[in-house]
Amino acid sequence: MASTKPNLEEPKDEQPQESGWLSRITRVSSTSEAVFKALGALFVCGGAAYGFFVLFTSSPTEVASQVQECEKTHGLKGDHETVTTSGKEVLFRSCSWPPSTSSDPDGYAKVVRRDVVSLTYELGTGPDQADRLAGCRVFKLWYTSQAPPGNFPRMPIDVPANTARSIYGEAWPLDSLGFRPVEGEAYVLHNTTETLDRATCTS
Repeated sequence: MASTKPNLEEPKDEQPQESGWLSRITRVSSTSEAVFKALGALFVCGGAAYGFFVLFTSSPTEVASQVQECEKTHGLKGDHETVTTSGKEVLFRSCSWPPSTSSDPDGYAKVVRRDVVSLTYELGTGPDQADRLAGCRVFKLWYTSQAPPGNFPRMPIDVPANTARSIYGEAWPLDSLGFRPVEGEAYVLHNTTETLDRATCTS
């Protein structure tokens, strides 16, 4: 008579299976929760961005109105003009909105080009002149070139006070200028064919 071996395997615990409709409801619920969370995050971010936009951005109508009022107050015929004095100084007057930290509360700014200094180099290369500028923490400057093939404007550059830059925005050491720098001035190095056409303050 054949002997039977006892079944030594322990019975496995059967995990209850969710029914089809219950599984679908669970998946839909999880998906909906994720969607609502994403929409909520977008709503919060969008609301914050919109709030900052409304708070810090002036409408074009307001900008035009403020600039026109500034022009009227200071006797400008446009949003910027250049005034040559009897001496070496040249004044660059402008109105813009919103005002920078260096301008008047109504957006009026005045940049003074105090002098154009001739530069000399032992090797005979490099910029020929340096403009001495005062009136801003950071200057925005527009230069034009009269070199062939003709007069053409260059892209504006930002130059902080107490620094020296070329008209391409390259930094130059102050001790390479050949004269003692003055606190608060900015220096822009250029050739004789390049002249400052417009200036205002960005900060």
